[in-house]
Amino acid sequence: MIEVPTCLILGAGASAHLGFPLGLALKDLMIHELRSETFKETSLEKLGIPPDVIASTDHVTFCRQLGFGGWSSPDAFLEKHPEHSRLGKHLISSLLRGYEQENHLMTEQRGWYSTMLKAITADSPEAFRQNRLSVITFNYDRSVDCLIHRFVQYRYGLDAADAWSLASDVIPIVHLHGTLGPYPGVPYGTREGSTESSADAIKIIYEVHDNRPEFEVARQILEVSERIIAVGFAFAKQNVQRLGFFHGDAISRRTVRLINGYLGSPGVDSEFLKWIDQWGFKREHLIDGDANMAFLRQNPFQQ
Repeated sequence: MIEVPTCLILGAGASAHLGFPLGLALKDLMIHELRSETFKETSLEKLGIPPDVIASTDHVTFCRQLGFGGWSSPDAFLEKHPEHSRLGKHLISSLLRGYEQENHLMTEQRGWYSTMLKAITADSPEAFRQNRLSVITFNYDRSVDCLIHRFVQYRYGLDAADAWSLASDVIPIVHLHGTLGPYPGVPYGTREGSTESSADAIKIIYEVHDNRPEFEVARQILEVSERIIAVGFAFAKQNVQRLGFFHGDAISRRTVRLINGYLGSPGVDSEFLKWIDQWGFKREHLIDGDANMAFLRQNPFQQ
């Protein structure tokens, strides 16, 4: 069990091992769909995007602006082009929900998630309640939600509803930028049907405000956490500022481990270390390698 109050902060790299595309790859997938000559005619059947959403913007202009504008991610593009946000969110949700596959969570393809499951394992539901883990995620996908839910359900022989009640009560998961639909009401891996519910649950950066209740919950979690583990989180300045937590004093009083997958190149090491130094992070806070390798090399749940 995790007895030390621990907070996981998850960025895009945290679920990359499951095949979820990162910013540039997702942008390319969107361009591939938008540039199709039959995009308008086939989007409902192929992608689940309602016709009125397709009609809400000029998808050809959308495609060219996204492709030629040098954007690092769809989110960065949509922040500057809110006129395309409705179609953009539907397209993002349609593409990403295809990567939500429960089968991947059953095997060791789940990667570093196995280390997390081992850390929260307890002999009974009552003992499971002693876990002190919380999750703050910037990701739309619900892989962590589904994994912990199914773990509790099948480890302890509970029905799905009781398992989710226990899992969500013990291990709160806060999605700061929304999700591909509220879990478990919108099942994990829903790949067919309309994108309406999943798109509506996504929040583009410009739609996210500091006073959203999710950010207040996140700040409260961070304040009581004695151990912080950030996985695949690039520490974008706006996201760090919205959390309103990271500074030298907060870092020095806690055990902090950062796993971002950027390490390995001296030049990248130097740039990233310079970037995170503004919030009090040092080289000793980082674990080399991507998430799967880092958790094998140095289990942060045991430090």
